[in-house]
Amino acid sequence: MQSVARLTLAKARFFLDRAEEATPNQRDALCNYLEASIVFARSVTFHLQKEFSDRPDFNDWYASQQKPLADSQLARFLLEQRNYVLKEGPVPTHRVLEMTMTASIHLSGSATVKVIRGAPWYRRSPRILFKDAIYPLRNRLHSDRQRQTELKARARLQPPQSSGVTRDAIYFSETEWRSTPAIDLVRRQLGELDDIVSEGERRFLSAPKE
Repeated sequence: MQSVARLTLAKARFFLDRAEEATPNQRDALCNYLEASIVFARSVTFHLQKEFSDRPDFNDWYASQQKPLADSQLARFLLEQRNYVLKEGPVPTHRVLEMTMTASIHLSGSATVKVIRGAPWYRRSPRILFKDAIYPLRNRLHSDRQRQTELKARARLQPPQSSGVTRDAIYFSETEWRSTPAIDLVRRQLGELDDIVSEGERRFLSAPKE
């Protein structure tokens, strides 16, 4: 047998799971599910009181549970968000997207040097005349080799590649809560409420009414 509060908590978790399944690009759906989860989460304690308020010792026990909730900054914040949704409009949120990028680039180059002899040709040694005669052929062979090197370098050239998304989530815009994803904050609150509901069921679910 489950309490009404337990069923309400299950609804809050259902909508939070749907929010977690939605991608940040589906922002409207994600935020709608998130807000529904917040509304049901803040109804858990109301339903707990409604169902067990006529049980002996409930009021004293519930007062002891209320204080930690009242002292919790997260619980107070989510209560404010619940009231905002019901009275004013959508909860202010923003998306944070961070990516790391890697790139691989290979560069190559060449230069051609033209040698100008100072002495006229008839005063040059046979060795120099031979080098000058074969210079165009050597230059052509060098250019061919350089062209092949450049083609191989281009084949190895890789475009920039993304190494992956490091963070992509929806956050509450409130400064104090901007560092933790909104879904994680609501799930943390649901865990605290689960502890309260579990103890309430253990104490009062089978207890006789006053």
